Amino acid sequence: MTWLPNLVGVDFDFAKKRGGIETIHALGLPGMVAPKTAGEIMANRIASLIQSS
Repeated sequence: MTWLPNLVGVDFDFAKKRGGIETIHALGLPGMVAPKTAGEIMANRIASLIQSS
């Protein structure tokens, strides 16, 4: 068990126990596979957060 908080918004233990859902922790995958699209999505989300505050 790790002491780090869940930074990705996924409860991996719950997914496995309740739904039998197999998950992987691949934080860098979007940036490695589709860096332009991942960057656009992040930029759009950050802009919307700034505008709403």
